[in-house]
Amino acid sequence: MNVVIGIFNDRLEAEAAYTELEKADISPESIGIIGTGYRTLSGFGLSDPRAKVLGRIRQMATWLVPFGFISGYGFNWQTGLTIIPGGPALLDHILGGCFGAIAAGMGSVVAGGGMELTNTEGPRRSLTGLLAQGKYLVAAKGSAALKRTAQTVLQNCQADRIESYYEMTESA
Repeated sequence: MNVVIGIFNDRLEAEAAYTELEKADISPESIGIIGTGYRTLSGFGLSDPRAKVLGRIRQMATWLVPFGFISGYGFNWQTGLTIIPGGPALLDHILGGCFGAIAAGMGSVVAGGGMELTNTEGPRRSLTGLLAQGKYLVAAKGSAALKRTAQTVLQNCQADRIESYYEMTESA
């Protein structure tokens, strides 16, 4: 599903943009205003891209961190590396496990798409964060042709910023 989102500072600008989208023969089922007093992201059938990435990271960490601890513990046990000189061997093994868990946690960030979180511009910017700042989002979702039309209309309405991306539907 193609999604175009125009970001507006105030409600009146968002309503005007919504009206212009209707005038461009875009069906009301395909467009909506998201913000205080209007729809929510989930109510419009969208999810925050940032929340999706965080969910993937949590999902990866659920199995990677314990695996990393066991691997780190086993590696230290097999090699007999001394981490704390003069300390008990069990403490070295446990610390090796902790280092393995930390490495696995960092791996889950990379494997789960954590680099997308560093991008503060474009479609990966937190939509929830924009709503918390009091901004209004005018969204249109549908075909590629609808996306192009909506993008043109939102540009003419002088949106503060326009973001567009492709979102996988739940059934896909």
